[in-house]
This record gives sequence, structure tokens and C-alpha cells, in this order.
Amino acid sequence: MRLATWATTSLVVLSMTAGLAAGCDARGSTGNVGTGKSDGGTTGKSDAAGTTGTSDSEATGGGTSDSGATTGGTGDQGGTGLPATDKTIPDLQKDPKSAGCDEKKIDNVLDNVRITGAVVLSPKFEAQKADAAKGTEGLDGYFVGTTEGGQYSGIAVTIPQSKSVELAIGDTVDVIGNYIEFYCFSELKATSLTKAGTGTPPAPTTLDPSKLSTPADAEPYESTLIKVENVEVTDVGEFGEYTVTGGLKLAGRFKPGYFAHKGDKLTSVIGVLEYTFSAYKLQPRTKDDLVVGTLAPPATTTIAAVQSHASSMDCTVEKQDGPPTQTNLVVTGIVISPIVEVGKSTLGFYLGTEPSGPSSGLFVTMAKEGAPTLALGDEVKATGSIIEFYCLTEMKTTLVEKVGTKAVPAPLAIEAAELVKGGEKYEGSYVRVSNVSVTDTSHLGDFKEITVTGGLIVSLDDFKLTVKPSKDQKYGAITGAVTYGFKNYKLVPFSDAALEPPK
Repeated sequence: MRLATWATTSLVVLSMTAGLAAGCDARGSTGNVGTGKSDGGTTGKSDAAGTTGTSDSEATGGGTSDSGATTGGTGDQGGTGLPATDKTIPDLQKDPKSAGCDEKKIDNVLDNVRITGAVVLSPKFEAQKADAAKGTEGLDGYFVGTTEGGQYSGIAVTIPQSKSVELAIGDTVDVIGNYIEFYCFSELKATSLTKAGTGTPPAPTTLDPSKLSTPADAEPYESTLIKVENVEVTDVGEFGEYTVTGGLKLAGRFKPGYFAHKGDKLTSVIGVLEYTFSAYKLQPRTKDDLVVGTLAPPATTTIAAVQSHASSMDCTVEKQDGPPTQTNLVVTGIVISPIVEVGKSTLGFYLGTEPSGPSSGLFVTMAKEGAPTLALGDEVKATGSIIEFYCLTEMKTTLVEKVGTKAVPAPLAIEAAELVKGGEKYEGSYVRVSNVSVTDTSHLGDFKEITVTGGLIVSLDDFKLTVKPSKDQKYGAITGAVTYGFKNYKLVPFSDAALEPPK
């Protein structure tokens, strides 16, 4: 368990005790945002090391104070009561324990060391996710380095999230803390951090990407700014990772806004080199770090293939903003629902195929600006990437084109209870349940949902229905698409008329 205690001093804001350097670190047990998969928080060179996900709120704003506001420390002591030992970042990265570390443990190398004048190289990231149940405090992190750049010039610094430290790229900081090898990832755990001013980040070191694909060659460049040029995406993995020419892996810790497709040609990429899950990975910081040359053409697929893909069928981690699970695809289908506003700048609709059945429908979103005018029965070609929005499979499009007109397929007749038990294979599909009664209206007021025979939840909010069913009300049929939310498969009717009275 990571132990951290902060105390107020008369000269500075807060200080953390030397307990921060406790040998057992919570990040070794909590794992990746509950998945064990994501290339998130500060990690080490061992698959056994737990890691956290990238923070949803990347802070890039100004520093804590131009007057030198600080997160702790009493003078030169860093909150420990003992004088700090002055070191440089190269001193730490060249320490024998850095290259000769044990990948299966956290090694506390040097306590109470101080680096001065380090320049911030990256936006803030979430190094450790807070877990109140386990007593785990959340940690933020920044990559910092020398103004000269080059080999051994960078290191990761972590600080408690409760201190709300906000730094910008180019800020200079003085840090007192404990140098550890976190499963062979060099890290300075801050007990005191003071913004000293502003400076100029070093120019990135331009390297052949093959020089970074092996640990021995890449180790000197850990946590430094690197640039590679004229590379091609050779493979796309999960969780936003991809590989380029020379075997170099890139990842999306800072969410730079680019989603790779195999065959994309990148003119240049700049990023911080991080070691995680037994590989060095380049982490672009913003969209400006990526200069895309040409994009690979999209691959043609079917709605059925999208919905039956393992990433859809086996989704268990419900999150809003994960990376695409299937990228650069084209699907063709028939518009089976009205177009609905799903955000200030986003529209959505259901796309289906003939005949209706398992894996025959897909929810599609498109930008409101420039969106085509679509109507029921329009046949469209949609280009984009697939995401799991809290495990609801949907396509986030970059292009929607009308290519023809067809009859809207008839809905699949199905029992309500079957959707409750096996809804995944019908997600997005156009269905019809018959002869049902309203069994629960307790969430009609807050979520605009009712429950009908068989335990099926019917959502009236998605398409802004105005009907107000009463308990025990009978319906001859309810028609709509199958959606997923809050761990339940639900039926989404498209209009009031989709709730038909008994015959």
C-alpha cells in the first residue's frame, strides 16, 4: 500500500512525508482501470505491474503560481526533516539501478533527492487511479526534462491528485522526492514541487524508429522527447496502440486525436518515450505532434461482422471514451430510424440490413455540421470507426453518403424475455415484441423508462417520445431497436406510434 501523509507548513502549502517511498505500491495491484489491459498510468517493464488508464482531463493550463507556489517542502527538506541531496536527471537515469533494475519489483533507489530547473515536457496524466475502498490515493504525473534534451535527460514525476497541481508544457519546476524504479520505469515521487518559472522545452531527438524497438538501445532515451519521420503504420492493436516502421510502438496516453489505420503514412511523430508492458512506446502529446501524410483506404465490412466482432460480443469494461475497437471501416445499410440529436454537435440514427435479425443493426453517429439529409429507407454508406460506448457498439463516422433508397426492413418478431436474456446478439437490430403489459413505471419520471412483460426495459427518452404509459397498461406490440445501457438491454421505440394498442 502506498503511504502518503501531507502536512501544512507556514511557508508553503503542503508537504508529503517520506512515507511516500514505502516499498509496496498500490499500482502493483490495482491494474488498468479495472481491465488489466490499457496503456495508461505510469508503469514498469513487467507485465505483472498494474497500471492505470489515461486521465480523461488532461491539464495543460498554467502553473500553480508565477510567484513560485509549491506543493510542499520546508526549505531544502522536502517535508522529511532531513536535507535533500542535489541530483540531476542524468544522475538518476544513469544510476546503476536504472539499467540494472529488477522488472518484478518496485525498487526504492534514493530518498529525498532534489532536481532543479526541470522543464515540463508533457501535459498532466493520471499515474494512479484513486480507489477509496482500497485506500489508494490518486496520483497525477508529468514528464520533465533538462533544457538540453538528448540521452538520459527526462524522467516521470508523480504527485497526489488531491494537491491539484496544474502545470503547462514549458513550465520549470524544482522537485524534491524519492527516486524509484517502478518495475524498471524510472520515477521521481514528489514530496515537494515548486514552479520556478518558465523555460523552453528541448528540441526532440530525431531517431531511426528501429533504434527504439529494443530496450538496450532505447533505455537512454526513456522519458525524453523523440521524433521519428516518414513511417508507416504496420499494425494496429487494442487500446489505441499501433506499430510503425522499424517495430516502434506508439500509444495514446495523452489522447492526441489520431486513430491509426494499417497503411497510414505519417510524415513525422513527436512524443515522450515511455516504458510500459515490457516495451518502449512513443506517446504523442497533442494533435500537433502528429503530421499525417496519407491515410489508408477504409476496409469494406458488414454490420453483421461489426456486431459479431469479439470487441463487441465480449465487451465488459463500460467506459465512455475508450479508443476505437475497429477502425477505418465502411458499412452499408438502410436508415431504419429518424435522425436524433445525441449531442450539441452530433446526430445519431440506426442503420439496418435486410432481413432484420441477429447482428442486423448498428447505431451510427455523425457530425451535425455538414450532415446529409436522410430519411427512413435511405440506403447509406457510412465510413468511420467502431467504439464501445459503455459497451454499446456504435459507429463514429467521418463520412455518411446516401447511395440509394430501399424499403425499410420488417422488424424481427421476438419475445421480450429473449431480449432480456440474450440481448447482445440483437444489439442495434430492429425488433417487435407483442402482447405485453407495463409492469413497472417507477422510472418513468426520472429516466423516462418503463418495464414490460418479461422484464424488458423500454426507453422512451432516446427519440423524445411523449406517451406516458400507466402501470398494467397493455400493448398489442412495441417496435424499435435494441440498445444497451446501465447493464441492461433495452428496447428503443422511435415514435409514440411504435407503442401499439391491443387489437
